[in-house]
Amino acid sequence: MVEEVCRQEQAVSKPEAHSGRLQDKPYTRPVHLRAQTGTEVSSSYVGEQTDNHQHPASPVKREFVHESVKQPKACTSKPEAGQLGAARDWKLLADLEQKLCFPSEIATTNLRPDLVLWSTSLCTVYIIELTVPWEDAVGEAYEGKRLKYAELAAGAEQHGWKAKVCPVEIGCRGFVGMSTTRLLKDIGIRGQAQRLAIKSLFGAAERISQWLWIKKRDNTWAPK
Repeated sequence: MVEEVCRQEQAVSKPEAHSGRLQDKPYTRPVHLRAQTGTEVSSSYVGEQTDNHQHPASPVKREFVHESVKQPKACTSKPEAGQLGAARDWKLLADLEQKLCFPSEIATTNLRPDLVLWSTSLCTVYIIELTVPWEDAVGEAYEGKRLKYAELAAGAEQHGWKAKVCPVEIGCRGFVGMSTTRLLKDIGIRGQAQRLAIKSLFGAAERISQWLWIKKRDNTWAPK
C-alpha cells in the first residue's frame, strides 16, 4: 500500500509541460493523498483554495478609568448579630431560686420581672416577663404585662437607659406568641437557633401543662 502511494506521488510530482515550458505554479500534494498518508486535512487548507481573503478581527473596546475614581465594591451582606453581638458586657438576672433584686444602677423598684438583661456600655435593659395564658387570651396578657412595667421603664429612661419591656407569651398548650419571636430576633437569635429555641419553649409548656393536669387528681397536692 505504501509503495503504491509513493508511485502516485512520483507520478503527480513530475512537471507538466504547457506550451513548451514548465508551469510556474508550485506543487501541492492533493487532498486524497494526504488522507491516505495519514496527514490531517484542516478546514483552513480547503478555505485557502477557495478564498484567500481574510477578514480582519473586530477591534476590542477598552475603557480606561482614572486612578482617582474609586471602583464600587461588591456588596456582601453579613448576617446581623443583634443586640447580644453589639457588646460583651451583658448581664442576666432571673427570678428563680432566689428573690430577684432589680439592678439599682438602672432604677429602684420592688417589682420582680422574670428576667432582666442589661448592658452598661450600651445603656440598654430588657425587662422580660413570661406569661403562660390560654391561647385565646394572649393579647390580653401582653397588654397587662406591658402596662405593669411601663412605670419602671420610664424610671430607667430618666437615668439615661434605653428600656424595653418585653412580655412574652407561651400558651399553655404550646402556642408561642409573636412577642417571643420578636424578642429572640432582636437579641440576635435567628435562623436555626431561633427554631430550636421556639421548639424547646413550646415543648416545656406542654410538659408543664401535662404535669399540672395529672396533679389535679392527687389529693396530697393542693394549693396552700
